[in-house]
Amino acid sequence: MIPFAVIRDRSFSILEAVILFLKKNKGLTNREIAILLNRSEKTTWTVYKRAEQKAFSRTKSKTESKTDSRTDSRTVSKKEYSRKGGDSNE
Repeated sequence: MIPFAVIRDRSFSILEAVILFLKKNKGLTNREIAILLNRSEKTTWTVYKRAEQKAFSRTKSKTESKTDSRTDSRTVSKKEYSRKGGDSNE
């Protein structure tokens, strides 16, 4: 049985959430998951890899946002600088 909390997180599709749960929490292989869900083994592999990428991107963006909040608020990007007329080379 899969807990409702697993599919409540809408940052993953339902299939991604279920496959992540079955692999990480239940220790099932792609082959076992494919049989359970009536999908091909390749589909379960692809969906799992996509979900891993999403999870990695989410953790990466969280750490970057923490870093960004510590930067000086007076920092101006090159694009903003040129918009303000600071550099006419672009």
